Amino acid sequence: MVSGGDYSITEESAQTVSEPTRFDSQFIDCMEMYADLATVSRYFDVHQEWFRRCAHPMQAELIDRNSYALIIGRYGSFGYEVEPKIGLNLL
Repeated sequence: MVSGGDYSITEESAQTVSEPTRFDSQFIDCMEMYADLATVSRYFDVHQEWFRRCAHPMQAELIDRNSYALIIGRYGSFGYEVEPKIGLNLL
């Protein structure tokens, strides 16, 4: 049993949720590269060959030609499970 100021939760009152709840946020940034533009461009043009391997131990799901969903893991506590994902677009 968990209890506090204005709440009290027991295992009997825990609910099973069948539909996932989504929380979205957006963040845009850039990364400084120490190689010339042509070298970086060639490297990113073949990201399908290396990106999933470099993302390990995270799972990387291809969303479209230049985008991935990075799955951080699955965590749970008190009857809730979360599976955080980060969407990454290689421009």
